[in-house]
Amino acid sequence: GTKTQISGPTGPMTVVMAVIIAAHADSPADVFAIVMLGGLFQILFGLLRLGQYVSYTPFSVVSGFMSGIGVIIILIQALPFLGHAAPSGPPVASVLALPGALADLNLHALILGAITLAIMVFWPARWQTRLPAPLLALTVCTALGHFVLTQAPTIGHVPTGLPALHLPNPAGFLGY
Repeated sequence: GTKTQISGPTGPMTVVMAVIIAAHADSPADVFAIVMLGGLFQILFGLLRLGQYVSYTPFSVVSGFMSGIGVIIILIQALPFLGHAAPSGPPVASVLALPGALADLNLHALILGAITLAIMVFWPARWQTRLPAPLLALTVCTALGHFVLTQAPTIGHVPTGLPALHLPNPAGFLGY
């Protein structure tokens, strides 16, 4: 990637935040509070220079953690790749729903997913700085989905504006 793309520890942090949000957030205000606290912890850890202690972690632990996150992301995205909504719950729920999704395959979604994946994997590295593969995949496959492969599910309506601001209820995080 390039310095303007989201990469590095952001992927694993997204998975960790998604698990926390799924387990503890009941409203957009809760999600906002969780994300802000996560960011504040990252800033605090940086100011305390706690990153220097990562060098004491065995490489196999870091590799296993990153591989596990990769497998979880693949499991969660398998159903949307086939044109079905991802079930709520643990990644095992996606595995259990896979036979039904394969029996009721959305071919347009599968083709769009395969083209997106192919662009991401095979786009030449020397062209990445001028035209990043994620941007190309997003533009090409959005156009294909809109004009040619129209039976693939879309994100749908995205609300505009921001929700009303209010403080989250801390008791909700403590289980009261």
